[in-house]
Amino acid sequence: LYDSGYRELVQRRFLHWIDKLSIPQTPAENAQALRELHYLIDDLLDFFFVQHTADLNVVVIPQVVLRYQQLPEDFVAHQQFCLDLLDFERESEQVYTSVLELTEDQVRNVTRHFLSPEPDERIWFICDQSLLGKLRKGFAMTNKALYWKSRFQGAQRVYYHKLRSLTKEKEWLLINDLYFNATPSLNTKLIWLLRKLARLHEAAPL
Repeated sequence: LYDSGYRELVQRRFLHWIDKLSIPQTPAENAQALRELHYLIDDLLDFFFVQHTADLNVVVIPQVVLRYQQLPEDFVAHQQFCLDLLDFERESEQVYTSVLELTEDQVRNVTRHFLSPEPDERIWFICDQSLLGKLRKGFAMTNKALYWKSRFQGAQRVYYHKLRSLTKEKEWLLINDLYFNATPSLNTKLIWLLRKLARLHEAAPL
């Protein structure tokens, strides 16, 4: 690790954060500085796990996600970032990135069972987890929220700006204390994605 340059990277990033601090600070500025420190630590941990422990990770996190750390938020909170991180090409689930790809029955089922976006929401993708490909259960993401329906569970929706808790329990997730389960690999990648989206939508740090 000493030869990797990671220690120097950490030092540079923390010095950059310190340089941005103004003295004296208002309470609001102090709160913002602490929030930025929390996010900086998140970014550095992401870099460490993706870049330096890839061979040890059970779930592969695509290295492309590190490029987004240095981009403006407008480049991050969009469909392509979501698809890059979830990396559906490594998954077996059927994924649709446009409603135009769906049959009439699928549109009817998905809107009836779990996807009810507002008129101004943009659908990023719909992941079908039903046995016969009828979209009666699965999950979907828009530019505002995550929608899903699991077996024996009702339809759920969580807006990114209202994310307050995200935990992994055995093989499933609890998102705002609501049960969610896709696949072990998608669950892991979704943790990374939702933490980033909560941050971009200014939810409380997870």
